Amino acid sequence: MFDIKELAVYDGPGIRTTVFLKGCPLRCSWCHNPEGLSPRPQVMVNASACLHCGKCRVEGCALIDTGVCSGCGKCLRLCPGGYRKISGRIYTPEALTERLMRASAMYGSDGGVTFSGGEPTLQHEFLAAVLDLLRKEMDESGRRFTLGMQTCGYCGGEVFADIVRRLDFLFFDIKHTDSDAHRRYTGVSNELILSNLRRLGELCVPFIARLPLIPGVNDSPGDIEAAARLLDTPDLRRCLIRVELLPYNMAAGAKYSMVGRSYEPDFDEGTPRVDLTPFTARGIDASVL
Repeated sequence: MFDIKELAVYDGPGIRTTVFLKGCPLRCSWCHNPEGLSPRPQVMVNASACLHCGKCRVEGCALIDTGVCSGCGKCLRLCPGGYRKISGRIYTPEALTERLMRASAMYGSDGGVTFSGGEPTLQHEFLAAVLDLLRKEMDESGRRFTLGMQTCGYCGGEVFADIVRRLDFLFFDIKHTDSDAHRRYTGVSNELILSNLRRLGELCVPFIARLPLIPGVNDSPGDIEAAARLLDTPDLRRCLIRVELLPYNMAAGAKYSMVGRSYEPDFDEGTPRVDLTPFTARGIDASVL
């Protein structure tokens, strides 16, 4: 995990705990969680505050010896300003379940737990184990809450179905309907994602479609119309809760230097076009977050 946020109110109904799992198969040009890309624990450095005193360069550090940080944490206790931290903590399914259940009294019947990332399905065996343990805890305690996930949909069909069947709802990201554009801006084509979107219609688990609106990438009238048309099928409409548009966040690149990456978006940053008409004209509930 690279973060666990309690009292979350934007990741599903009610009051929730959102669990952010590390590792993602996509490399979206606008990603604002660069610490979630690598599946491994890693050191994050507040570069703007760093004193450059050199005390963190400890003997045996993998970063110094090989150029690759292993996330061992040796340097953290040597930083006089505390400007270094580890992003990524390893849990067993049992330990994570225990932590999530400690907060379950505040969920109520509508709230619960949402798994995000990164991409949660990248750790599908772990995720399935935690979901099963949470269901067991609910059965034994009589305490009911909902389980959700936010996914980009890029995973094998069997993995996708196996996880989705364990959920009460999910957020499904639609980055771009055009495969070539999807590959250009995320590093992968969208065939697998669209296949899982169709599979979601067959499974009919309630879902919210989330569309990040990126200026000059997917915010043209044709792009938004194509997304609305994609969702306007009988199978998807019967389980589609609503559509949420997420305008580009100008602060997306703020954390890249902290994990040793540079933020180089392949588009002109600015304010994206926002148009709900293609959805509302089809009777699809849509809003802007």
